[in-house]
Amino acid sequence: MSKVAIITLPFIPLCLRIVLLLWFRSMSRQILPEDQHDREAYRVHILAFVGFAFTALCALAIVDEKLSAGLKWAIYYLVVSFFVYAFALNWVAYKGRRWEDQLTTAFIEIGTLSLFLAVVAVLRVTQPSLMAVGVIGIVGWGIDHIYRFCLDWAYLSEVESGG
Repeated sequence: MSKVAIITLPFIPLCLRIVLLLWFRSMSRQILPEDQHDREAYRVHILAFVGFAFTALCALAIVDEKLSAGLKWAIYYLVVSFFVYAFALNWVAYKGRRWEDQLTTAFIEIGTLSLFLAVVAVLRVTQPSLMAVGVIGIVGWGIDHIYRFCLDWAYLSEVESGG
């Protein structure tokens, strides 16, 4: 896989969410109904994962520095995960419009995908025979992501049509 692909892979969810926002741009500035804000549930979820990403990042950075283990891609994915979860945590406070909700969701999806990619990167270096398990995890994440994306698309289509 090329270096550009490895670097940009975690940002696929952002690209898909941008497509969704562009397709439904007439609705993107709509204020979300209060029952769709769900800020507290988002915060709890995000806090758990930002803490996990930070801890894993620190651990792998120390191990890689001391042992020259070749974990630079795992560290890269954990850095991405940590920062996008931190951005999501900050952004969830503003989440009042549809586009802000989609942006928060994209950050969470990038963070989660990056954690999966970090696992695969660690397995590639430390346990190559188990890498298939990590790839299966990413495929499962992809199926879930596509399903949730389609649900959002269907929901926004219904709202746009007045249903």
